This record gives sequence, structure tokens and C-alpha cells, in this order.
Amino acid sequence: MKTALFIPTMDGGGAERVMMLLAKEFSYRGHEVDLIVARAVGPYLKQMPPNVRLVDLKSTKPLTAIPALIRYLRKERPSSVLSSLFNANIALLIAKKISGIPVRCVVREANTISYDLRVSRSISAPITAGVIRRCYAWADVVVSLSYGAADDLTATTRFPRNKIKVIYNPIDIKMIHKKANEESTHPWLIDRDIPTILGIGRFCEQKDFSTLIRAFSIVVKYKNAKLIILGDGELRSQLEALVHALNLSDKVELPGFIDNPYQYLSRSSVFVLSSRWEGLGNVLIEALACDVPIIATNCPCGPGEVLQNGKYGRLVPVGDTQALSSEILRVIDDDILRFNKTEALSRFDINNITERFIEVLSN
Repeated sequence: MKTALFIPTMDGGGAERVMMLLAKEFSYRGHEVDLIVARAVGPYLKQMPPNVRLVDLKSTKPLTAIPALIRYLRKERPSSVLSSLFNANIALLIAKKISGIPVRCVVREANTISYDLRVSRSISAPITAGVIRRCYAWADVVVSLSYGAADDLTATTRFPRNKIKVIYNPIDIKMIHKKANEESTHPWLIDRDIPTILGIGRFCEQKDFSTLIRAFSIVVKYKNAKLIILGDGELRSQLEALVHALNLSDKVELPGFIDNPYQYLSRSSVFVLSSRWEGLGNVLIEALACDVPIIATNCPCGPGEVLQNGKYGRLVPVGDTQALSSEILRVIDDDILRFNKTEALSRFDINNITERFIEVLSN
């Protein structure tokens, strides 16, 4: 069985990481796997799984890759294609329609679509919602990564809710534990006497790291602490300027994309997700696997599901620096939630999730 996965690039985000993981798991189960990208750029290119073929369509973005994608479908004739991120989803479904190839197409909506459209600040947002509704009707299956995101997709585009399947993101717990145990060379993680707060994600409006930095500026008035934010993106210069303006340059580091974030997660005092919105919040699942205390904004549409409304981690209002700083101080003072980690992670078991994807791709 030949299975293809299609995503815009191999940038260092959660959607890309999940698609890499699924490609690896499909190949382990005997599938012939192609990982198709509109453009072969991004840090995850260095982590391509063995026995997975990279197909570079050499295009600037998914929609301009449609002609190349049509040629791929006609030449390679995969049994099924899984795409992720809505521009790639639209491109795949248009290519399928034009190609005339009877390939099974499963599209994975990886975010809360109403917020994605809102942040674009485009007058074409209602048109885009209509395009999504029309094109997603051509898919064999539409997958959402959380129940909240699935409900939002229906509310935003009027796509029928009963045609959306919810499949959570998988995590490879054994791989995470192995990488978490690798030796760390970062001095803040070696000296555990000073608490280190950690954030991870793309430097963009969605992740709202400015709120985390402002909350941290309150924390250090009461406790000697450090803050590391892993990732990169278009707001780097603004975040660096904020760190400088708050006189935090000796207490905050933005080291960029890190191949192994798990050694940071496992050695931090607390992990903070400060997002304004999520599709699920894959990094929260990874933080659970690394057994680090978690604080997250109770944003649409994932942290509440992952953390079971505060059972597995603390939830604070979106954009509330005072509430976030208070919870960070509570955790630093060892006011930590206790729970069964196996129970918390069982919903994201890699074998069960992979089998669910294979089922929707082959049914």
C-alpha cells in the first residue's frame, strides 16, 4: 500500500512534527511512504525517517504547487494521501478533483480555523470559509485534532459536524524519554537551584510569548528565576526588544529552534503555554510525557481537553499576566498537581492513534 503525506514545508511546528511521526509509523507497518512538501525547507528535513521518500514540489506555497501535485497523483497513483494545514488541504483536494485519480484523501485540520482566519485580518476571510466548506466536501474524511477545534470548524464554515472525525495527535513516549535523558549542556538546566521556566513554539501572534515575558517580569520581583523560550518566527525582533525594555536580558534566552527540546522540558521547573488559541497544543502532551509541571492558558481549543480542565495542569485566562505570574510562583514554591501520568497520556498512545489514521486512510 502506497501512502503519501502532504504538508507545506518542514518548518519546526507541531503539525510538521506529527506528520513526520506518522510517516515513520506508517513505514514501520510496511507501507510505502512518500512525504510530499510544497517546498523542501525547514529544520525537520534533518530528521527525515528512513524508508520515507521526500518529494519536493519546488513551489513557493501549497496553492502554487497544485500543478505539480496533479502530476504526482497521475504518475505515482498512491492509494491514499493525508494532508495537514488548511492551505495544503485545499491544494490536495483541488489537485484530486482535476487529476481524476481515484485516490483516497484525508485532510487534517490542525488548528482552530476561526482564529486562523481572524488573525489574517483579511476581508476575504468569509470567502475562505466558504472555500473550505466546498473543498472539504471532496475529502473522503476530514480529521480534527480536538473536539473543540472540530466544533469550531463547523461553526466557522458550516461544514457538517457529523462528517468530522476527531483523532488526537500521537506521541512517541519511548523516543521522548530517550531524548529527555540525553545530557544537557545548558548551564541554567545544570544548575537546578535557580528555577527555569520554559516556553516552546513559533514566535507568532498565536503563541503570545509577550504575555509570558511580561508575567516573568513580575515573577523575578519575588524569585530569582530564568526563562527560556525555544523556537523562532516573525516576531523574534519584537520579543527581543521587549526582553531588553524590561531589563531581563540576563534572565531570558531565546536560543531558536532546538533539535531536542525534551532535554529542556525534562529539566525545567515549569512549562508554560501562553497561547491565544490552539488546535490541540501538542507540546502540552510532550510536557506531560516529560513529567514537568504545566501551566497553560485556557484558550480555544485544546489545552482544556489535554489537561482535562485543570486535572493535569493549571489553566489561566488568556492574556492575563497577573494570573500567569501567580501560578508560576505557586509552582516554583512546589505547589504541584499530583496525578497518574499513564492515565493522562493514554489518549495519545502512538500505536492506537496510528491505527486510527490507517483505518481512515484505507477504509
